[in-house]
Parts: sequence; C-alpha cells; structure tokens
Amino acid sequence: MLSRRALIGTAAGGLALTLAGRSMAADLEAPSAKMLEACKTICLCVGRVPTFEVHASEDVDNAVAYIENHRQIIAYNELYFRRLEVGFNSDWPALVTLAHEIGHHLQGHTLDDSRASAAFETEADQFAGFVVSRLGGPREDCEAVFATAPEDATLEKPSRQERLTAFRAGYAQADANDCAEHLLVLTYNHGLGEAGCRRVQSEFVGKHGRWVEHQNGTEFSRFEELFRRDGKIYLFDAGRNIWVRLTPGAEPGNLGYGEWGPIAEGQRSRDIVPTSWSPLDFDRSCSGVAVALVQRVDQSQSPGAELKNPLGLRF
Repeated sequence: MLSRRALIGTAAGGLALTLAGRSMAADLEAPSAKMLEACKTICLCVGRVPTFEVHASEDVDNAVAYIENHRQIIAYNELYFRRLEVGFNSDWPALVTLAHEIGHHLQGHTLDDSRASAAFETEADQFAGFVVSRLGGPREDCEAVFATAPEDATLEKPSRQERLTAFRAGYAQADANDCAEHLLVLTYNHGLGEAGCRRVQSEFVGKHGRWVEHQNGTEFSRFEELFRRDGKIYLFDAGRNIWVRLTPGAEPGNLGYGEWGPIAEGQRSRDIVPTSWSPLDFDRSCSGVAVALVQRVDQSQSPGAELKNPLGLRF
C-alpha cells in the first residue's frame, strides 16, 4: 500500500488535491506513450523541458507529484484517468488534473513537505488554467473537474469557489483575446478560521490603466494605475485615498504579492508615493502565514518541468 505525506482527493471525477511529500513507497510501472506525450506538450506550453519521471501506479488514487531519492516523480492511476475521460466525455478534465500536478513540481511545492498549503493548491490550479487555455481547452469543459471539490475551505485547503477563481485567473492570463492583466493574491487577516486567521482571495484585473479588485469573487474596489517601477504596479484608490502596490508572480501560475501604503491625515495621497508599505489585510495574529507566503513569492522557486495535453489526446 502507498505510504505518503500527501493529500489526494479520491472523489470520482474530482481534481486531485495534492500536497506532495518526500517519502512514498509505491509500485511504479512504465507510463503509456500518450501520457508521456501529454507531459511533453504541457512542458512545451510553458517553455520548459521535462526533468521529472512519469510512472503509472495502482497505489495512487489519481495523480500525485512528489520527490523520492532526489528524483522528481509524477505518479498516476491509469484506470482513474480512463474513467475521468469516459465520465466527462472529454479529455480536458484529465488534462487539468495532470497540469495541476505538474504545477506542484514547477513551482517548487514538492521541495517543501512540512505542511499543507492553500497557497500551493491555489498556484497549481492557476497554473492548470493557464496551460489548458494555451492549449485551447473550453473553459466550461475544464471546470467540470472541480464539481466534486470540497465546498468549504480550511487554512490548508481552498474551497471549491477559491479553486475555480484561481483556475479562471490562470485561464484568463493565457487568453490573448482577454487583453487584461490578472493578478491573484492570497492574504490573511483576523477573523474566523484556524489560528484566528481568515483567508482572503483577491483577484486584481487591469485593463487600459483601470483595475478592479474582486475579493472572494465579489467586486471590492476600483483603482487607477499611476505608474510602474522595478516590476511593481502602483495603483491608487481615490474613494478610499489609499495606494496599493502589486508585485506580479515571476512565472505563469505564480501568486502575486500585494501591499497598501498609508498616507498621513490631511495629505492628498495621489501626489505622494508612500515610503512604507504593509501586506494587504495583514494582521499580527496571522504573521506566520503571511510571512511564509511573502517569502515563497519573492524567491519564485521553480524546479522541474511537467506534463501537457495535445488536442484530441485520449487516455
């Protein structure tokens, strides 16, 4: 039987919820030629060369990315993917699942086996959305795989809606016809939830110098882009008289990082760039969570490469 430090969703037709760990004991078999081709296609889609191994295994419920003896591995259940294809009458849900696991390797999640992380899962979903959009996958068909994802969120696991939002943000990033920038930011503030922290998922959408912030899927605020400097985007909210500074993720699927800049009372903040910045919705009781997220985004790690899906690929 499989021994692993990993969270794997087992619901039929559901997207694999995986935090890859470092220690797994699974019987690995040769992958199908079609699966190998899918891996190569996904890698080419993001300009990468596969540096991981791909294996079929009956010990895996669906798919998992992990590291074993310094080897990056994607293990998948052949029967699961065949059932996924038949159940949805489409290749795309399987492609989303594969791209999600590949995203864990590419974004460095498999290098950290210390904890489950909603940020890891969010980035993997965003990466999957980017990939299938690049490949021309219909968004509705691809999103079907999220139908059985848990509706409620925890500190470690995104809710179904959070996962869909992340996927759609990645999908829009790759859509040349969208003509808008999409930055996804996870922040934490004081409220209900584990450790007294409440996760806030903010998507900033910018087009022609105008930006809209959606929090957990609902429009929250509007901004004007004033300028860009050193890779950062400086926004101003005239209604609240505050600045927001966004740092995009280094690669497709990476989370961004957001800060806000206060201004002294009585001053017009539009004319004065703040000299100090604080994380969006930052609360001292959540500092451990926030700092961990900031460090990962700034370091923008990305180890190996992964899978991909040509149109018409049948598993």
